[in-house]
Amino acid sequence: MKKYGVLLFLVVLTACSSTSKDSVELFNGLSFKLNADESLRNINPSIHKTYFSLFDSETFSVPLFKWVRGSDYSIFIGILYNDSIESFIHSEIIGQPAIELMTDSVTYGFMKSITNDVYVAKYISKQGGNNLFIVAMTPSSFIADSLFTYEKIKTRLQTK
Repeated sequence: MKKYGVLLFLVVLTACSSTSKDSVELFNGLSFKLNADESLRNINPSIHKTYFSLFDSETFSVPLFKWVRGSDYSIFIGILYNDSIESFIHSEIIGQPAIELMTDSVTYGFMKSITNDVYVAKYISKQGGNNLFIVAMTPSSFIADSLFTYEKIKTRLQTK
Protein backbone atom coordinates (compact mmCIF):
# COMPACT_ATOMS: atom_id res chain seq x y z
CA MET A 1 0.00 0.00 0.00
CA LYS A 2 2.89 2.35 0.81
CA LYS A 3 4.26 1.71 -2.71
CA TYR A 4 1.00 2.86 -4.25
CA GLY A 5 0.96 5.99 -2.09
CA VAL A 6 4.49 6.94 -3.25
CA LEU A 7 3.58 6.14 -6.86
CA LEU A 8 0.42 8.24 -6.64
CA PHE A 9 2.42 11.12 -5.11
CA LEU A 10 4.95 10.97 -7.97
CA VAL A 11 2.20 10.91 -10.61
CA VAL A 12 0.48 13.93 -9.05
CA LEU A 13 3.78 15.79 -8.70
CA THR A 14 4.65 15.11 -12.35
CA ALA A 15 1.22 16.21 -13.53
CA CYS A 16 1.41 19.44 -11.54
CA SER A 17 4.91 20.32 -12.68
CA SER A 18 4.58 19.47 -16.36
CA THR A 19 4.38 22.38 -18.75
CA SER A 20 2.45 22.62 -21.94
CA LYS A 21 4.61 22.54 -25.06
CA ASP A 22 1.92 24.13 -27.21
CA SER A 23 1.81 27.53 -25.48
CA VAL A 24 3.79 29.92 -23.32
CA GLU A 25 2.08 31.21 -20.19
CA LEU A 26 2.29 35.01 -19.97
CA PHE A 27 0.14 36.56 -17.22
CA ASN A 28 -3.45 36.82 -15.95
CA GLY A 29 -4.50 33.66 -17.81
CA LEU A 30 -3.04 34.91 -21.10
CA SER A 31 -0.85 32.60 -23.15
CA PHE A 32 0.97 32.70 -26.48
CA LYS A 33 0.31 29.69 -28.73
CA LEU A 34 3.41 27.99 -30.10
CA ASN A 35 3.67 26.48 -33.55
CA ALA A 36 5.08 22.96 -33.96
CA ASP A 37 8.69 24.01 -34.63
CA GLU A 38 8.85 26.72 -31.94
CA SER A 39 10.27 26.55 -28.44
CA LEU A 40 10.69 28.86 -25.49
CA ARG A 41 14.38 29.66 -25.03
CA ASN A 42 16.54 31.12 -22.29
CA ILE A 43 17.36 34.80 -22.71
CA ASN A 44 21.04 35.69 -22.90
CA PRO A 45 22.88 39.03 -23.34
CA SER A 46 23.09 38.61 -27.13
CA ILE A 47 19.30 38.14 -27.33
CA HIS A 48 18.75 41.22 -25.13
CA LYS A 49 20.95 43.26 -27.47
CA THR A 50 19.04 42.09 -30.55
CA TYR A 51 15.66 42.76 -28.92
CA PHE A 52 16.54 46.26 -27.70
CA SER A 53 17.85 47.18 -31.17
CA LEU A 54 14.35 46.65 -32.62
CA PHE A 55 12.76 49.71 -30.96
CA ASP A 56 13.70 52.95 -29.21
CA SER A 57 14.79 51.38 -25.93
CA GLU A 58 16.18 54.70 -24.65
CA THR A 59 12.73 56.32 -24.78
CA PHE A 60 10.51 53.37 -23.90
CA SER A 61 10.79 50.88 -21.06
CA VAL A 62 9.83 47.50 -22.54
CA PRO A 63 11.66 44.70 -20.69
CA LEU A 64 12.05 41.41 -22.55
CA PHE A 65 9.73 38.88 -20.94
CA LYS A 66 9.91 35.80 -23.19
CA TRP A 67 11.88 34.65 -26.23
CA VAL A 68 10.48 32.09 -28.67
CA ARG A 69 12.69 30.58 -31.36
CA GLY A 70 11.47 29.05 -34.61
CA SER A 71 13.37 27.40 -37.43
CA ASP A 72 14.39 30.67 -39.12
CA TYR A 73 12.93 33.37 -36.89
CA SER A 74 12.67 34.80 -33.39
CA ILE A 75 9.67 36.14 -31.50
CA PHE A 76 10.27 38.47 -28.56
CA ILE A 77 7.57 39.23 -25.99
CA GLY A 78 7.90 42.29 -23.79
CA ILE A 79 5.70 44.38 -21.54
CA LEU A 80 5.53 48.17 -21.90
CA TYR A 81 6.07 49.81 -18.48
CA ASN A 82 5.66 53.42 -17.37
CA ASP A 83 4.76 54.67 -20.85
CA SER A 84 1.45 55.13 -22.58
CA ILE A 85 0.50 52.67 -25.27
CA GLU A 86 -0.63 55.63 -27.39
CA SER A 87 2.83 57.28 -27.43
CA PHE A 88 4.46 53.92 -28.16
CA ILE A 89 2.09 53.30 -31.09
CA HIS A 90 2.73 56.77 -32.53
CA SER A 91 6.50 56.43 -32.22
CA GLU A 92 7.12 52.75 -32.99
CA ILE A 93 4.19 51.83 -35.22
CA ILE A 94 2.84 54.91 -37.02
CA GLY A 95 6.13 56.82 -37.06
CA GLN A 96 8.09 54.12 -38.89
CA PRO A 97 8.32 53.14 -42.58
CA ALA A 98 6.12 50.08 -43.02
CA ILE A 99 5.05 47.62 -45.68
CA GLU A 100 1.96 46.81 -43.60
CA LEU A 101 0.27 48.92 -40.92
CA MET A 102 -2.85 48.50 -38.77
CA THR A 103 -3.83 50.49 -35.67
CA ASP A 104 -6.63 52.27 -33.89
CA SER A 105 -3.95 54.57 -32.36
CA VAL A 106 -5.17 53.84 -28.83
CA THR A 107 -5.47 50.13 -27.93
CA TYR A 108 -3.43 48.23 -30.52
CA GLY A 109 -0.89 48.70 -33.25
CA PHE A 110 0.75 46.45 -35.83
CA MET A 111 3.39 47.14 -38.43
CA LYS A 112 5.65 45.09 -40.64
CA SER A 113 8.82 46.47 -42.20
CA ILE A 114 11.98 45.28 -43.92
CA THR A 115 15.47 46.58 -43.16
CA ASN A 116 18.73 45.07 -44.40
CA ASP A 117 16.86 42.01 -45.75
CA VAL A 118 15.29 41.28 -42.35
CA TYR A 119 11.52 41.40 -41.92
CA VAL A 120 10.33 42.79 -38.59
CA ALA A 121 6.74 42.69 -37.32
CA LYS A 122 5.73 44.69 -34.25
CA TYR A 123 2.46 44.22 -32.40
CA ILE A 124 1.36 46.04 -29.25
CA SER A 125 -1.96 45.57 -27.53
CA LYS A 126 -3.66 46.01 -24.18
CA GLN A 127 -4.00 42.49 -22.79
CA GLY A 128 -5.05 41.45 -19.30
CA GLY A 129 -4.41 44.91 -17.86
CA ASN A 130 -0.92 45.12 -19.39
CA ASN A 131 0.55 46.54 -22.59
CA LEU A 132 1.95 43.51 -24.38
CA PHE A 133 4.61 44.05 -27.05
CA ILE A 134 5.46 41.29 -29.52
CA VAL A 135 8.19 41.73 -32.09
CA ALA A 136 9.17 39.04 -34.57
CA MET A 137 12.06 38.94 -37.02
CA THR A 138 13.06 36.71 -39.94
CA PRO A 139 15.07 36.90 -43.16
CA SER A 140 12.32 34.93 -44.94
CA SER A 141 9.58 36.79 -46.83
CA PHE A 142 7.53 33.57 -46.82
CA ILE A 143 7.63 33.35 -43.01
CA ALA A 144 6.93 37.07 -42.66
CA ASP A 145 3.89 36.80 -44.95
CA SER A 146 2.55 33.56 -43.48
CA LEU A 147 3.30 33.84 -39.73
CA PHE A 148 3.86 37.52 -38.99
CA THR A 149 0.60 39.13 -40.05
CA TYR A 150 -1.71 41.07 -37.77
CA GLU A 151 -4.32 38.28 -37.70
CA LYS A 152 -1.80 35.47 -37.17
CA ILE A 153 -0.08 37.18 -34.24
CA LYS A 154 -3.37 38.35 -32.68
CA THR A 155 -4.94 34.86 -32.81
CA ARG A 156 -1.90 33.31 -31.09
CA LEU A 157 -2.83 35.19 -27.92
CA GLN A 158 -5.24 33.05 -25.94
CA THR A 159 -7.11 33.68 -22.73
CA LYS A 160 -7.90 30.77 -20.42
